[in-house]
Amino acid sequence: MDLLKGLNPQQQKAVTAPDGPVLVLAGPGSGKTRVLTHRVAWLVLERDVAPWRIMAVTFTNKAAREMRERLERLLGPSSARSLTLGTFHATCARILRREAEAAGIPRDYAIFDADDQLRLVKQAIRDLNLDDKRYRPQAVHGAISRAKNELIPPEAYSTGSYYGEVVKRVYERYQALLEANSGLDFDDLLMVTVRLFDRNPDVLAKYQERYRHILVDEFQDTNQAQYVLLRQLSGRHHNLFCVADEDQCLPTGTIVATPDGVRPVEEIKAGDVILAAAGRCATIPVTVKQVYRKSYAGKLVEIRTVGGYVLRATPNHVLFARMGRPTDKYYVYLMYRHDKGYRIGATVGARSDGIRDYKVSGLSIRGNQENADKIWVLRVCDTKDEAAYYEQYFAYEYGIPTMVFHTAGRRMRFTQEYIDRLYASIDTRERAKRLMEELYLHPDYPHHRPRGIAGERAPHRVVVNLSLFGDTRSSATSPWHA
Repeated sequence: MDLLKGLNPQQQKAVTAPDGPVLVLAGPGSGKTRVLTHRVAWLVLERDVAPWRIMAVTFTNKAAREMRERLERLLGPSSARSLTLGTFHATCARILRREAEAAGIPRDYAIFDADDQLRLVKQAIRDLNLDDKRYRPQAVHGAISRAKNELIPPEAYSTGSYYGEVVKRVYERYQALLEANSGLDFDDLLMVTVRLFDRNPDVLAKYQERYRHILVDEFQDTNQAQYVLLRQLSGRHHNLFCVADEDQCLPTGTIVATPDGVRPVEEIKAGDVILAAAGRCATIPVTVKQVYRKSYAGKLVEIRTVGGYVLRATPNHVLFARMGRPTDKYYVYLMYRHDKGYRIGATVGARSDGIRDYKVSGLSIRGNQENADKIWVLRVCDTKDEAAYYEQYFAYEYGIPTMVFHTAGRRMRFTQEYIDRLYASIDTRERAKRLMEELYLHPDYPHHRPRGIAGERAPHRVVVNLSLFGDTRSSATSPWHA
């Protein structure tokens, strides 16, 4: 197999680089992940490195699955199975299962997911007789999570304010509740692994000897805990191969909020304190660790809110937002599928999918049912009747059908032939364009992408979502809104 076939000269140079630390910088859609997987195959097939001596880490389960699928094609299933390949959290979870005694945790520890974590934070707030309206659990949990990502335990948490003192008390109680339930949260998986290696040099030496080569995808997204973990594991052989996108930045003139007022981003320097988003419109003060500047001549995405605020960023600067699962709300949506066009629909905020024992996003279920590419929320309604009204309103106002995209699994009088004929007869794209312009929506940045992808399989759908959510409420932890 010619591993270099189809790679450009720069990619070939990265794949065949000699031992030692290697940093590959490239923009979105340039084949960074392909370079990483071919580098793994090159080490195994051309350099005779045993697969079990290679660790490759990434940030999402989906990216890890796709990486493994590629390596199965390049190396074969047997060799691919011998690789240590997965997310940071999954990799640390495996290490902690094996080294539980040395780490000082139960071998059968439970991993608390996001809902479990929030439930424990709420319990900790109640146990301390605190007002959860003033100290919102989501914001407090965000502060705890950031502390753990900075490898700061409860006893070392720096307060600096009364709110910080409250966070410290909740952090201490939250950890006590986790321990009482033999549990770790996602951030603990990293923090406890780093602590394990710090306190047990013999255990660290074992893993340093095993993993001769460590490869990291999306290196620019690593936090302090992940960086320290990589430094620990690569400390003996120094064969650390990282791929990263350096264009995730904010342009000159972007206004940054600080405790002393707003300042342009170009005036911010290492050591300054700024106000950072903590989720659900909460903000907390954080210290800038490092400032990086570079020239950029590409496209900028601009978002203008109804309140007059403006946010500009490079297209690959990601602001992550998690779709909620409200059971008492209804969404009216605009759905797009590349071979059909656009349609209007409505769904409940959360419902059962018949598989999991908890309710999932109604938009997610609708998107999967329709094999959709993108979904935009047009209206959030309090009742089903209100949603039905706005579904018909948007359909008639803009001339966009409410008909589903396909009949599979449905008992319908319509056949697929007539559905295809309907969407072929109506120019829904022009009509959706007018709707988006009037509702300040962007065709490239949907609120939900049902079938998110990575790699080269569907290049028309490799787009970063940038979503900005506002809230008119304010509190001690959230004094502003968009």
